Amino acid sequence: MQRVLGYSLTTHPKRLPHSYNRRIVVGLYPHPKTLTKSDFDNGIWLDFEGVRNSPPAFAGMVIDGEFEFYIIDSHLEKLEPVVKDIQFMERKQFLKWLTEISINQDRPIIGYGPHEYDMILGEDSNYAEILNKMYRNANKIARKHFKENHQDGLKDYLKNPMFEYSYPNEFSEFSVTQTITSLWSQSRKVDSFQDLGKRKRTSLRKKLRKLRRYNEHDCRGMQHLMRIVVD
Repeated sequence: MQRVLGYSLTTHPKRLPHSYNRRIVVGLYPHPKTLTKSDFDNGIWLDFEGVRNSPPAFAGMVIDGEFEFYIIDSHLEKLEPVVKDIQFMERKQFLKWLTEISINQDRPIIGYGPHEYDMILGEDSNYAEILNKMYRNANKIARKHFKENHQDGLKDYLKNPMFEYSYPNEFSEFSVTQTITSLWSQSRKVDSFQDLGKRKRTSLRKKLRKLRRYNEHDCRGMQHLMRIVVD
């Protein structure tokens, strides 16, 4: 039985077709609008990476201080061996596993904005009941707490000295869309990562590692911001 982050996976992966051009329209988000200290301590700090009008291709999360980064797009599964600390889990299985941990262990799913909520609900509307109980929108919570000092986006908070987070300069020109588009392109060209030349393999490793670092700062930066709120 495979174990990820110490939690068992009891289902086997199934492949999904890469079609996700539906538009998620949610008029109301009835999930709780506050974050308690217990929520903070037990939270699942979640951030998806993807391309607009497509399902998420990657997912990063922090649970109990541990960061994990997943490929959740089956078209990129062959890239799993590229970097040892990036795992593949098919998207449907990942969301099932995520929501089961959330509801069974009473762990709120915390995202910066409604995007993660919408992406999960867009994959399967049956997750609505869990999301409406367990999801927390860190952006809304920050807006309410910081009031006139509220920043437009998470990166604005993290780059502002007022909030005392050391955000790396290496991401100043970084594009998630360009990175994922490039990974898709390279993945389509070969059957296996080992079929690529050494230079291409090195380039892919660098892109994946940078995307992982970028996502980790989103997860940990969001957690840092909410720590200010709950302290």
